[in-house]
Parts: sequence; structure tokens; C-alpha cells
Amino acid sequence: MQTTHFRRLVLCLPLAAAAPALAQYQWTAVPLHPEGASGSSANAAWGDRQGGTIGDSFNLGHAAIWQGAAEPWIDLTPAWARASFLNGMHGDTQAGQILIGSHAFHAALWSGSAESFVDLHPLDGYRDSDARALYGDMQAGFAIHTQTGARHAAVWNGTAESFVDLHPANSSQSRALATDGVMQGGWASLPGGGDSEAVIWSGTAESVVNLAPQNAQESRVNAMAVGIQAGSVRFPGENPRASLWRGEADSVQYLQPPNSLASELLGTNGEMYVGAATFEVFGEAGIWLSDDPKSFINLQDHLPPDYRRISHATDVFVADTTIYVTGVGTPPIGPAEAWLWVGAVPSPGTLPAVGGSLLLLSKSRQRLDKVNATYRGAVV
Repeated sequence: MQTTHFRRLVLCLPLAAAAPALAQYQWTAVPLHPEGASGSSANAAWGDRQGGTIGDSFNLGHAAIWQGAAEPWIDLTPAWARASFLNGMHGDTQAGQILIGSHAFHAALWSGSAESFVDLHPLDGYRDSDARALYGDMQAGFAIHTQTGARHAAVWNGTAESFVDLHPANSSQSRALATDGVMQGGWASLPGGGDSEAVIWSGTAESVVNLAPQNAQESRVNAMAVGIQAGSVRFPGENPRASLWRGEADSVQYLQPPNSLASELLGTNGEMYVGAATFEVFGEAGIWLSDDPKSFINLQDHLPPDYRRISHATDVFVADTTIYVTGVGTPPIGPAEAWLWVGAVPSPGTLPAVGGSLLLLSKSRQRLDKVNATYRGAVV
């Protein structure tokens, strides 16, 4: 999820030319970082609520739910757990991970309170687990195989007993990072392929479908909606580029904004996409209002002017005429902070001819994991 520095002067000509069209796209940035927290990240959006993780004075994470403001917030950490982390939301449920003692990480499911916690950790054969996304009654994530130490993509349906190992045969590593309630998406290290291959599953290891374009070195699915998979692709010697699929490798579409050096999609509602794009060194949070690369709008520009140009957007939810985007921004001094951007749904046919601005991502495939790892320790 972490991203970039942006070069403002690159925006001068496009923004001047598109000023009348862009004027209608007014965004408000709302800080979600509580006073005294050691860091925070907003990872999910549902309705007017946001979910993520808040670091305490010991730099331990607390799975959190906000409602459009930094205070008050709901702490989902069970009283007996050492820490917790929220990765996804759908309706009244939340998915993530808890830390038990010093080393045991268990995939977690909540229904809005610490007391509602459900332990999803597989009953046998795995030492750690993490639920990274959910939709309806389905949760997607991974578990670390005790014997081999390899991460295995996994899917659950609300209980530890429902755990299914999605790890493809002969794959060295795999992770499920997204689900649309029927299918799961993520990546796997497959024989004869690149370092990682974007894949989707239909609930079993044997159902795996490889989405990686030919000759790609790395690719991954970070987010899904029905019929849509969003993520990134990187070819040898190149930076990652925001990528979109519709169930087949040949359907890949690149959403890299014009003039940007790198980009990645981290969230989608099926019509809009969020993530980051890069110009110089780091990524900047942005939203694509459609699958046109030129529809990219830079949300970093709506953070306080003294904030470092390192940000990313993680999820998007549209309610009536309002767009809610969660993500992370970086203050002048100190760790990353959770932010919410609120905007208006554009009228049909009024998208700007040129997107707002772009971002540079370094090591894009590690960003999402590294932000959560700020509080979590080793298991990412």
C-alpha cells in the first residue's frame, strides 16, 4: 500500500487544460488517525464506516472501525489477544488477524465488536493464518504450512472447520488476497512462470486459473468484484503497472496513467478503482473513475500540503452520490496515518479528459503487506 513522491509541475498543463471539467470533482480528506497513536492505516470501506489498524504506544496493532472521524473508534481486539489487524469489511462483518502471545497469528472474523471474534485458524497442519478479504460469507487469505513453512492461499466460510487450502500443486508459495463471494484471487509461484503469477480460484486448489500475461515477471490480483480482478503486472526491467482482468489472461487491460512511471490497483467496487501511481520515487494515492487510464485523479493533492508525497488508496465504496475512499498518508514527521477521502459521484459523460496526477511505486508487490507489517511483526 505504500507509495511515492509526486512532481507537481507535471500537473500544471493537464490541470490547466482540464480545469473546467475537474472543478466538479471536489474531494475532502478526513484524518482518521487518533491522537497519540503510533501509526494507523485505513484498509477497508463499507457504507459510511471504515476499517483498518491503529498502533498503540507499544507499536502493537488494534483492528479498528471508524465512522468518518478519528474519534470515537471501535477496538476489535479481544481482551485476551495481544494485537489485532483489520484487512477487509463487507456489510456488518470484518476480516483480519489476531496475535496470540508472542508468535501465534490467527485469521480472524468479527461482527462489529471484540466479543464477536471468530477464530478461523485451521485446526491442524498450519502455524499461522491471515484473512485478507471477505465478501458475504466467504473469507480469503492464507495459512503458513507447518511442515514446509510455505504460505498457502486459503478460503473460509465463517468457521475454522470450513478452511480449504487453495495452494496449487508444485507451487512454492501462494496467497489469496481478494474474493467476490464466489471466486478468490491472489498470486502463486507456479513452475515455469515468473516470480509470482496472478491467479483466481473457484474454491479448490485444482480450479486455479493463471491470469499472468506472457513473459511477465510478477503479477497479482489485489482486489475483486463480480467479473473483475484488479492488481498489477510487472515485466522484466520495468516497473509494475495497474492491471485489470475479466477472468482470463488474454483479457488483461493496463490502467497506468499517462506519463506515470509505475502504478497498481489495490481496491475496486467493479466500476471504480483505487491504488497509487508514481512519477519520481514513491506512489501517490489515486482513484480511477473508470477503466480509462486517463480517469485517474490524484488524491494525494487533497492531503495537507506539508504531507510527504507518499500515499496510497486501499478501498472504495459508493453510497448514493458519495464516494468513500480509504487509504494512508504520510505526515512531515512520523509514521503513516489513516485517511478517508470523500467525493461526489460524477455525472454520466462528465469524466475529465485528462486524469489529475500520478504516482511512483517502488516494490509495488510488497507495499500492501509492508504497511500492515508496521504493527504485525513477521507474518505478512
